[in-house]
Amino acid sequence: MNSSHVSGSGYWARLRKRFRAMGVLTAVAGLGGAAQGASPVEQAPGAATMLSPTLGTPSLSPDFQPPSLPSADWEEQTAGRWLRWAHLRVRYSLSYSDGTLAGPGQPASTITQTVSPGINLRLSDRWFVSYSPSITFYSNDRFRDGVDHLVALNGGFDWAGWYFGVGQTGSWMSSKTLVETGTQTDQQSYGTSLSAARALSTKVSLDLGLQQNIRLAANYTDVWSWSAQNWLNYQAAPRFSYGPGVSFGYTMVDPGTDMTFEQFLGRVSWQATDKLSLSVNGGVEIRQLLDTGLSDLVNPIFGASLQWQVFEFTTLSFHADHSVNASYYSDQVTQNTTLGGSLNQRLLKKLNLGVSAGYRTGDYLAAAAGVGAVRRDETFYYNIRLSTRFLKDGTLGAFYGRTENLSNDNAYSFGDNRVGFDIGYRW
Repeated sequence: MNSSHVSGSGYWARLRKRFRAMGVLTAVAGLGGAAQGASPVEQAPGAATMLSPTLGTPSLSPDFQPPSLPSADWEEQTAGRWLRWAHLRVRYSLSYSDGTLAGPGQPASTITQTVSPGINLRLSDRWFVSYSPSITFYSNDRFRDGVDHLVALNGGFDWAGWYFGVGQTGSWMSSKTLVETGTQTDQQSYGTSLSAARALSTKVSLDLGLQQNIRLAANYTDVWSWSAQNWLNYQAAPRFSYGPGVSFGYTMVDPGTDMTFEQFLGRVSWQATDKLSLSVNGGVEIRQLLDTGLSDLVNPIFGASLQWQVFEFTTLSFHADHSVNASYYSDQVTQNTTLGGSLNQRLLKKLNLGVSAGYRTGDYLAAAAGVGAVRRDETFYYNIRLSTRFLKDGTLGAFYGRTENLSNDNAYSFGDNRVGFDIGYRW
C-alpha cells in the first residue's frame, strides 16, 4: 500500500472492511467450538453447499446454513428495497437420504423437511446482528425432530489510531447427526472474538486478536477455550503482503485433559490479478497435555485458500486446512486435515450450477495415559446444485450430494446419498 492509503480515509475504510470480514469469520467459527468455521456470506444461487462433513459438523447437511451476516456493502444490497435497515429471508428444503446415521452402526433412510427463516438487522453503520432458527422434521422415527438456533453480533469502532472489531455468536443445535459422534448430538456453542488493527507505517501493520470458544455437548465433553493470535504484516507490494504470527491458548475439557498450546506461524497474501487471489498460512503447534506425564504433541498446522474467477460467470475456489482440536470424547484430541474445492458456473443466462467436493482425514490421539485412541476416519464428499432466480429475490434449486465416511471403527462408517430441492426468498 502507498502512503496515501495510510494517511487518507480510504485506507481506514479498507482496514475497517477487512476487519469487519475477519470479525464475521471469527465469530462464525465460534459456532463450531473448536472446529473450523464455514463462510458466513450468503452463497449465490447455484453455489454448492460448502459445509464439508468435518468433525463437529453435520454428516451431510445442505439444509444447514450458518447465520448470514451482512457484508460491508449493505447500501448496495438494500438499494431499492422498502426495508433498508433489515434483511428478511425464509427457506424451505425437502430431501431424501439413504444412509444417515441414527446412531453408531445404525444407518437409516429418511425424508427431511427444514424451514429456515432469518433476519439481519443493521443497528448502525458498523454494527449488525443476525438470527436464524431452523425447524427440522424427519419422516423416520429413529431421528428426533428439532429446532436449531443461530445468532451472531458483529461490529467495530475507531479509537486512538486503532480499529477494534467485536464478534459474538451463539448456537443451540440438536437435530443434526455429527460425523464424530455418529448420532444426533445436543450441543450449545458460544464464540466471542475481539480484534484490533493499527497501521505502524506505510508498509507495516499490526493485527491482534482474542477468542473465547465454548462448546457444551450432552453426553460428551464440554470444552472451554481461550486464545490470542497476533500478526505483524508487511505490505511488500500493492498486491502482496506477508508476515509472522504467534498464537497461544488454554483449553479446559470436562471430563478430560486440559491443554495449553503455542503456535509459531507465517502467512502470505497475494492478489495476483483482479480475478485471482491466494492466501496461505502455516507453522508449527506445540500442545501440552497437562498433568498427564505425556510428551508434548508437536504438529504442523496450515491453511490455504485460492479464489479464481476464470471467466465472467465461472468461479473456482480451493481450500486446505490442518488443525488439532479437543475431541468430543474424553481424554482425546483430533488431528484433522481437509482438502476441498468448488466450481460455480452460470448456464444459459438463467441457471446457476454449483459443484463442491472434498476429502478429510480425522485421527484420534490419546490425551491421557492408558487411553487407546486409535480411531481414524476418512471422509469423501461431493455436492451438486442447480438453481435459478424468480421474482428477483427468490431462488429455486435442486441438489444431490454424497458423503462416505470410512472408519477403522465400523460403527462410524457410512455412505449417505441425499437428493432434494429448496426454495427461498429474501426481502
